[in-house]
Amino acid sequence: SVSSRTSENDEESEVELDLKEMLIMNLQAILDCCHACYTLSKARNRTLFVDMAIIGWTLLHPLSGLGPVPSHAALALCLGFAFLERRKLPVFPTKLIERDQAVPWLLDATRLVDKSSHPSQWAAAHSGLAEAYKTEKRGEEVDNMLAAVRNYTASLEVYTLVTAPSRFVTVHHEIGRLFVKAGQCPKAQMHMKLAMAHLVEAKADEADFAEMSCTMADAFWREVETLDQVRQTEKIRGNTRIALQHYENALDVYRVQDYPIEFVRIKSLISAIMLEDAKHSEFAENGIVCQYRGNRKMLLEA
Repeated sequence: SVSSRTSENDEESEVELDLKEMLIMNLQAILDCCHACYTLSKARNRTLFVDMAIIGWTLLHPLSGLGPVPSHAALALCLGFAFLERRKLPVFPTKLIERDQAVPWLLDATRLVDKSSHPSQWAAAHSGLAEAYKTEKRGEEVDNMLAAVRNYTASLEVYTLVTAPSRFVTVHHEIGRLFVKAGQCPKAQMHMKLAMAHLVEAKADEADFAEMSCTMADAFWREVETLDQVRQTEKIRGNTRIALQHYENALDVYRVQDYPIEFVRIKSLISAIMLEDAKHSEFAENGIVCQYRGNRKMLLEA
């Protein structure tokens, strides 16, 4: 009877081992399927494959740490970036994913990834969360812009000029763009100066230079709208000159034969700025009456 019980226990142990191996194999198969779906970047129905990856990773999330299943932090990163990718794709008719969750998953990732042991993933989580806030449709736009700035700024703790010069420049450029949109032009100018000062270290190409020149020009020209036309005439002239110079620099790259749309857009901006500059000059030379074209009520209000 002892030998029979031992034999039964051995059989049960073997069955448990077989079930565990099968479970691990199935989990690994799901992981492989998720990875394969997500990396099919050129698939015609790319949205469907990304949705399948999201569904698979979501199902695996409660099992994180079991067998081959990655940690909560790793799965949060996968899901966050999958939802970000999904934002760039057309909505699939079956609507397998009903709600965008890029921000919640990447927010989890920023809290779960340990910066000291996984600095690259930590920075990627913050950079991804910034991207998610930047393209977030819910909430106030300015609040989302500033949340994106905070997370991009956090990523710069890892993306330094020494360790990651390309990312350092790119992140400062993104922060500059966001500050322009948020109406905080002096801060935008500061970040754009940092970005453009290190283009060589970042091995940036001429397209990067042109794009950054336009952002720099935007930062100086948009600030003009906030300046006092009477007390800050010199500042207006200085900003106008700098903006025009950077737009002209961009045109060295945006040649009409290579970039016709960008060429026309920048030329139109330059024309508009020169027109406004003529108005400011006329105002400075001839006084406040000229600005209001003889409109007595507007003149009195001024």
